[in-house]
Amino acid sequence: MQSHHNNVPWDGIWIDMSEVSSFCVGSCGTGNLSLNPVHPSFGLPGEPGSIVYGYPEGFNLTNATEAATATSLAALQASSAAAASPPSTATTPYFSSSVTPGVRNVNQPPYVINNVNGDLAVHAVSPNATHADGVEEYDVHSLFGHQILNATYQALLEIFPGKRPFIIGRSTFAGTGKWAGHWGGDNTSLFAYMYFSISQALSFSLFGKIQGSIGIPMFGVDTCGFNGNSDEELCNRWMQLSAFFPFYRNHNVLSANSQEAYVWASVAEASRTAMAIRYSLLPYMYTLFYYASTTGSTVMRALAWEFPNDPTLVSVVAQPGENVTIPAPLGHIPVYIRGGYVLPQQEPLYTTAESRNSSWSLLVALSKDGAASGQVYVDDGASLVPSATLLVDFTAGNGSLWASARGTYEDTNPLANVTIMGVAAKPSTVTLNGQTVSNGVSYNGSVLSVKGLEAATSKGAWAQDWVLSWE
Repeated sequence: MQSHHNNVPWDGIWIDMSEVSSFCVGSCGTGNLSLNPVHPSFGLPGEPGSIVYGYPEGFNLTNATEAATATSLAALQASSAAAASPPSTATTPYFSSSVTPGVRNVNQPPYVINNVNGDLAVHAVSPNATHADGVEEYDVHSLFGHQILNATYQALLEIFPGKRPFIIGRSTFAGTGKWAGHWGGDNTSLFAYMYFSISQALSFSLFGKIQGSIGIPMFGVDTCGFNGNSDEELCNRWMQLSAFFPFYRNHNVLSANSQEAYVWASVAEASRTAMAIRYSLLPYMYTLFYYASTTGSTVMRALAWEFPNDPTLVSVVAQPGENVTIPAPLGHIPVYIRGGYVLPQQEPLYTTAESRNSSWSLLVALSKDGAASGQVYVDDGASLVPSATLLVDFTAGNGSLWASARGTYEDTNPLANVTIMGVAAKPSTVTLNGQTVSNGVSYNGSVLSVKGLEAATSKGAWAQDWVLSWE
């Protein structure tokens, strides 16, 4: 790994296909060649008969001609495959559904496992395989990918001494979140999978909370779908949705159509808009990750987590709340800010490095009582154990917003703007630490905007405590 990094200086590692998989059926090397084909029992991307013709739900309504052609070609491909002689790589049936009561059979346990291949030894290391230390595979199967990520984490500590390793893995287990993030695996380019990704992310944010370890807060999915062809509408919506996931990536199978945002002009524009919001909120997300790593809290959070006594929010799948119809034309994702909170922001620039070195802004959403609070955590962004940190508390109420910092990390980026929503009437005076702010103040329908504060905070937005008041 060190040698590879010397030639290609990468920043992190993506671990794919790290499950305990095998193209064998049962134990490898037993001489049962008919059970152990070299080729898997399914077509690989790009092979004859493996062309992807599937499209998202409703594609035929907006692309009737193309959908009809795809349907015809798919039928022709299926017919050709059926007419062909059975391939030499066909797998001999291995699964036996019989279970003997009282007899331990780890390949076919007496409880139901929805394994697509039936017997657990089909295309995976057999559960009854014995490790060198005598441990049976059945008892440690789920730890394989978990320990690969552990080993990768330790290796990256050697390559980047004192720095936080960045790893994304597919095969994880309870507690893996302390070493790596997780993405949702090979999903499909369907609206149903976009919908499912929400509950998947919420589940992983809690998964693995054992013995004080956190879940896997760094989670995302293959945006726009992995298997099957995506289309303009699905990819438009999905690029917007995933912008608010911790891990954000568009990725698909080789044999499907290209689905990068630039393939469709509307998707590119919707992505730019959503990404700008995401990048502006990186300080807020970073603060959530700080608490995830120190307290086991969540980054993506189910409504029921915030409102545990509301029975309408119990379902982690639907997240229903109150059903309200709101405008959401293609290219627009409605984003709401909960009243009573202060969100720290920085400029949405081209890279995260540029954004974290830009001026600060605060977005204050007052509650019905005119109050709000929030925090931002700041450090060097890279050290495994930062030598200096900064935690800034924000408190709003009675026509004032206070900022109070704790810690020794020095952030020299100035405060540029403060936007306060929920101000009942246009104020006659705005002051910062008692000094009147004359320029850059505007009021529009309960929203007070104060801009141009860089000069007053030139030593850094949090270099000293301050109070912004309006009356």
